[in-house]
Amino acid sequence: MGRFFNFWELSERERKGYVLLLMLILLILVAPWAYRHFFISRPVEQPSLALLDSLMLSNTDVAKYPPKAHDYSRSNTATEPYFKKTKVPLFYFNPNQLPEEQWLALGFSTKQVQVIKNYEKKGGRFRSKADLAKIYAISDAQFQRISPYLLFDTAIVQKSASSFSGNASYATKSKTLLIDLNRADTSELKKLHGIGSAFSKRIVDFRERLGGYSSVAQLADVYGLSPELLTAIHPQLYIDSSFPVQQISFRTATVADLMRHPYINQKTATLILRYRDQHAPIKGITDLENILALPEGFLRKIEPYLSFN
Repeated sequence: MGRFFNFWELSERERKGYVLLLMLILLILVAPWAYRHFFISRPVEQPSLALLDSLMLSNTDVAKYPPKAHDYSRSNTATEPYFKKTKVPLFYFNPNQLPEEQWLALGFSTKQVQVIKNYEKKGGRFRSKADLAKIYAISDAQFQRISPYLLFDTAIVQKSASSFSGNASYATKSKTLLIDLNRADTSELKKLHGIGSAFSKRIVDFRERLGGYSSVAQLADVYGLSPELLTAIHPQLYIDSSFPVQQISFRTATVADLMRHPYINQKTATLILRYRDQHAPIKGITDLENILALPEGFLRKIEPYLSFN
């Protein structure tokens, strides 16, 4: 190497510059290989056939398929990745006589809801998770997803009695105490075990901001109410279907009008009214489904509180 530099009559400084240049060239040549080897992750595995089958079931005539056995003692690992990515909101609910819109809010299709409602019309009743698991329209993955949120009258009374009081007298009392969530005042709400002055006031305040509860499940939106407490008091509350919730006139509403509702912020209100002005007339909630920027499940939550007349 020294003879090479001497032949070209290079100075010491020029020699160091050439060496540095050669090292940079070598680094550039090696860099692509090193990047592919150390930094690029392996290809993502394709969905399994079990996952594809479960997804196809929700869009197929479920009546063509025979009842299937559910193993709800363990999770369905083939379908977990898909449902972990979904944004459908979950809430505690009793599947008996649950309104159709609540089933839809849980992510079920119209056909699946119809199968459930036909079962109820024939006198069917869900007394345990196993009863609901027998409904052939509900896939294994869907059942696993909603299973932790299921409430049943008998099980709830037993759980609430053991968790909050530990005596038989409370279990007997909890069976007879029924409170209309839209008409009860704070003193009546405090009769519920675990509900004190603070919680009863929050429940009433949130009811006034809503314009009335359309579902007992909306108590999950009240700050501070734990899932355990909601599970305990759920069978003692009901919604009188004859009670009219306060509705906002969609045709004349302003951004400020919509923002008074706790489910609607300024950004969403502006988005909705801008769409209304550009696509009038809006005849119903389904006309707003074309607004792709709306949060998942948002329209189902606000539907009872909008009037399109």
